[in-house]
Amino acid sequence: MATEDAREHAEPDAYSGVFGFEPGKAAYYASEARLALGGRPNAQKAASGAQTALTLFSEAPPTEQCPEFLAAAQLDLAAAQLALGELDGAAEHLQAVFSLAAENRTQPIVGRMTKAEAVVASPRYVRAAVTSDLLEQITLFRAYTANRELPALPS
Repeated sequence: MATEDAREHAEPDAYSGVFGFEPGKAAYYASEARLALGGRPNAQKAASGAQTALTLFSEAPPTEQCPEFLAAAQLDLAAAQLALGELDGAAEHLQAVFSLAAENRTQPIVGRMTKAEAVVASPRYVRAAVTSDLLEQITLFRAYTANRELPALPS
């Protein structure tokens, strides 16, 4: 693919943007872009990209792992599987995110979870046995999110 070739040959600098991202982050963003494009072929490529990101993120030393990136990749993989009609697979990846510490439940993570909730609650999945449990867990997840208030400015 042309973008992968360009990324491999890009010299990271102030102007390289996404082409300067490390491979895990690049795979995560590519997955997100594929999901936004929609359609089955893009969902399949999104699933592949999210799985690549998860693998690369998980291989990093624990001190270098970013819980938010791991969760976002899991949520992208869940979203791709929901788009492909694979509720059980999506549920597995959602389960991995439910244990994310509240302080890491940032707006982008909660936004992805909200999108997953809408799909799980849709007529396509509403009658599945796992749906009510997933919706209950999503509601609980969204109730406890990161609350990062800015410090008060001096008077």
